[in-house]
Amino acid sequence: MTRARRAGGAPPPVLVEVARGARVESVHRGHVAVVAPDGALIASAGDPSAFIFWRSSAKPFQLAPFVGSGRFDEYQLGTEALAIMAASHSG
Repeated sequence: MTRARRAGGAPPPVLVEVARGARVESVHRGHVAVVAPDGALIASAGDPSAFIFWRSSAKPFQLAPFVGSGRFDEYQLGTEALAIMAASHSG
């Protein structure tokens, strides 16, 4: 479990619990902000103003130049390959 906290604050809320049978295998905490195109906050969980590093959530955006350049179509990789390239995985 993460121990990351904002100064003097509580840990982020639990967003997802992954269970195997009756046993909780992992807990994922975080902050979520849903915004309109004009930047207006529509919905949130946790602290919507928290500064968060992109990490793996940037992967789809990092693929944009590859797809936009036509290289994805040129190599005929298919949507399954695109999903793998945009995914977070180990190994």
